[in-house]
Amino acid sequence: MLDLGCGTGMLGCRIAEEVQPVTGLDPAAGMLRVARSRAGAGKVEWIEGDARHLDLGRQFKLIYLTGHAFQVFLTDDDALAMLQGAARHLSPKGRLAFDTRNPIARA
Repeated sequence: MLDLGCGTGMLGCRIAEEVQPVTGLDPAAGMLRVARSRAGAGKVEWIEGDARHLDLGRQFKLIYLTGHAFQVFLTDDDALAMLQGAARHLSPKGRLAFDTRNPIARA
């Protein structure tokens, strides 16, 4: 599994308790420092990198973005670059999952 925009690694560490391998990728070194300090962090491979320029040389059955990480891709070009990179990294029957929200919607 690949956790794109893994942030502080809370979900990646939790998933790694049940399923391995898990790889977490985030562009922020500070977030990865926190992720690496979590319980169970040793079960996750942490990579500092930008999802728009993804080139890990392997494929995954599941790639996910949570916590509205998809929303950091502000332009169509940025979103397309991330989606193309994710597509290259999906195994033949792999899946990409993400959550997002409409910032103008009210509860």
